Amino acid sequence: MPTSRSRAVHWPFGFSKRRISRPSGSRSPGSARAISTSNVSSAKTVRGRLRIFSLDPLFSSFGDEVVCSSALVIIQYVDTAVQIDLHTVQITSVYNVRGFLKGSVGEVTSSFTIIPPNDSQRAGTRLRQSPRTDHHCRAAEQLGPVAGTFISEEKILYMADRTIATVSMGDADVERGQSSVLGIVLLFAIVITVSMSVVVVGSGALADARSSVVDQSAVTSMGELQSATASVEPGGGSRQVSFADSDAGVGAAVGDGGVTTVDESSGTITVSVTDADSGATETITRNVGAVTYEGDSERLVYQAGGVFRVGPDGESGTVVSPPNVQYQYRNGAPTLRLSITELAVDGPNTRGSFDDGVELRQAEPSTRRFPTGGFENPLEHGDSIEITVESVAYPVWADFFEQRTGGTVTTGDFDGDGQQAARVTLEGPPDVSPTAPGALVTTNIPQLSVSNHALIDSYDSSTTPVSPGGGTNAPVYVDGSYDPNNHVQIDGDLVVAEHATFDSNDNAPPRAHIEGKTITGGTPGSGSKTKVNGNTQFKGLFSTTDDLFVEGKNHNPGKRARFEDDVYVGGGVTNFRDVRVEGDMYVQGDIELGDDSHITGDLVAGGEITEAGGADVTVEGARDENANPPSPRSPNLPTLGSVAGEITATKDSVDDGDNDNPGDGTIDEIESYNNCDPCTLTGSAGGNEYYIPDGINLYDSETLIFDTSSGPITVYAGPNAGGTSLYLNDGSIEVHGDNPVRIYNGGGFEMTGDTEVVTKDATGTTETYRSQNFQVFVKPSETVNFNGQPSFTGVVHGPGGTDITLTNHVEIYGAIIGEATDVSNHATIHFDEALLDSPPRAPGGNGDDGRVAYLTVETREVTVEDD
Repeated sequence: MPTSRSRAVHWPFGFSKRRISRPSGSRSPGSARAISTSNVSSAKTVRGRLRIFSLDPLFSSFGDEVVCSSALVIIQYVDTAVQIDLHTVQITSVYNVRGFLKGSVGEVTSSFTIIPPNDSQRAGTRLRQSPRTDHHCRAAEQLGPVAGTFISEEKILYMADRTIATVSMGDADVERGQSSVLGIVLLFAIVITVSMSVVVVGSGALADARSSVVDQSAVTSMGELQSATASVEPGGGSRQVSFADSDAGVGAAVGDGGVTTVDESSGTITVSVTDADSGATETITRNVGAVTYEGDSERLVYQAGGVFRVGPDGESGTVVSPPNVQYQYRNGAPTLRLSITELAVDGPNTRGSFDDGVELRQAEPSTRRFPTGGFENPLEHGDSIEITVESVAYPVWADFFEQRTGGTVTTGDFDGDGQQAARVTLEGPPDVSPTAPGALVTTNIPQLSVSNHALIDSYDSSTTPVSPGGGTNAPVYVDGSYDPNNHVQIDGDLVVAEHATFDSNDNAPPRAHIEGKTITGGTPGSGSKTKVNGNTQFKGLFSTTDDLFVEGKNHNPGKRARFEDDVYVGGGVTNFRDVRVEGDMYVQGDIELGDDSHITGDLVAGGEITEAGGADVTVEGARDENANPPSPRSPNLPTLGSVAGEITATKDSVDDGDNDNPGDGTIDEIESYNNCDPCTLTGSAGGNEYYIPDGINLYDSETLIFDTSSGPITVYAGPNAGGTSLYLNDGSIEVHGDNPVRIYNGGGFEMTGDTEVVTKDATGTTETYRSQNFQVFVKPSETVNFNGQPSFTGVVHGPGGTDITLTNHVEIYGAIIGEATDVSNHATIHFDEALLDSPPRAPGGNGDDGRVAYLTVETREVTVEDD
């Protein structure tokens, strides 16, 4: 065993802020009894776990600058020399103790000897200064993790005070009492810059600072508990956590000094989600439990994965470490994720007090609580979410919710059980109008007919300069079947709920085509299979859940149907000729390959693969029949509700006697009423509302200007005598400025002849093509008709049944939503890609506006057992 170096020890009997001194011969209260240095020969080896605490708050309170962060190890031992053999030392917290662990956390191996001094070695002077001139973290550097290293006597301070923390030592044969035990304090790296000497503090100062060290150790213990609870896994074993020591003993109340309790019934979290359309509510209530440390004046509470400090009044506190609640924008949508840890006490009781520590384990995997059942993500505009936490730390939860989510936070006894709670109320995603999911979105129709050189492409009005048209991001959604004919071009994805029949006999480019993916529905064996008649080109993936029939030849040689990507078929293929597939083909049923069929990739069929007699067939890849091919894609269409309620609400809002009524609806009356020609209706920062009972009717080059340079404009337009609310016949509407105009129609909408709706900059000189700046809302029972070369920049919202027709060279810059059944005769829709933009991202990337589009709630139960 290593022996100590022979060196005198100087014992400090008192202290002041700058130096420690007391007349020679006097004794500090409770000083240590004499122990001979000869005891070193009977030293015992002890193995155990050391805990490191920070002493920074203690020395800061003395007004002295601490150059190096310090660490304090307090060891309780018998009155003989003890060699501490650190073979398995788990350092649980490190506060910048350079050199000792070099700032790391983990296993170390070292050894040192503690030698008690005798009375003759005490002196009434301060500790001797080390001859080294580099005092910065000096002692820590000397105590490197090297086996056999000694701690010199000038780094040891003895005190005859009761211990303020203990270290769990492993050997049972070493007895440790409380009344006659010496506490050994090893001070690492404490440097005071004023005197350039090592300063240590006697027993009185440590007693005065007791609560600071205990509070710090309690925070450390709670941090360890939080970390250990988060790290346990199902089947992954257990974790042990030791709590800060308590002088008060089990069962002490707040103010008596530190007791740690575990109570699985302390606290609940309730999450309620209410659907705006149905009014149905899904509620999740979970008991989360709590570990509470009762200090002299405050509580530390571990609950649901977080650590909270509660003040003595119970009405204030702070978050020490937040729970696992993530609220931020993900992929442009506000997302809230709650991962809730539930504590369960292992034993006959649901509550217990533990002085030493606990053992943690997780038996079962985490459970998803939301979304489930009829509630799915994303949530919709108008939905609401309430999160209620019943807890002794409710005021801290309230502050946390307010700062983290930006929602509406309230506190109180919401269920009348006498327990206070914090509640945050959040809303569903924002109403992102003006937006549209696609160029043409049909609802509630049996069939959409598109014919005679109809074109659907895209542009982006948010770019400068704007090039209106020519883009290939124009989605089309058909809630029914689809029947295109004669040179129909879709420069985007096509999604059809039912079967489709693609007829084309084009002789000159550009041929009929779908630029993006083509996904159709249908049921195999129903008789209404998806058909390709003629030489349509499918440039993206093609998938149908139905049977497929392809007759790709037209009357011109060499012109045939072409699939330029993989093909998926949910049923069988009964006819497949004059066609080229530039990819793999997957068929759930049988396929018969006909004349002039060419597949460049693999052909995989769930049934048989056959060839028609005499057919010219080429399959460049493998043929695999009676196999298990991947399933086709199912059509996924956006769900859009009727705007009738929104129209009624807007009418009620503007028809309250406090609006700007420009007249009975004719442009002459509007001009006469407002003394304007041409007439201009203006917006304001707060938004101006106009009520026009007999609609807006524009004829013969008449122009109505909406000036939104100062703010948005809302109009309710009642129907005229013919039942139309917005009627343009060779008249025009101009929107000047960057803010939107929203017109809520009580009747229909018609544009005919050489008429237009355009959006311009604030000066009214440059056309901007910003479709979101003009929106028209129409009830399902009404009609919308574009006919005779009109040009419209804007969005028509008519989901749920509004009958919409676009014919005869109509040109749309924006989007059409409703029961569109006829798009024909050179009708063109230039979809504005800016309508697909996500809501503005919150500053810093965090969701802070109190709205949620995606909600996930997950719980995990962790069992707590007395260690």
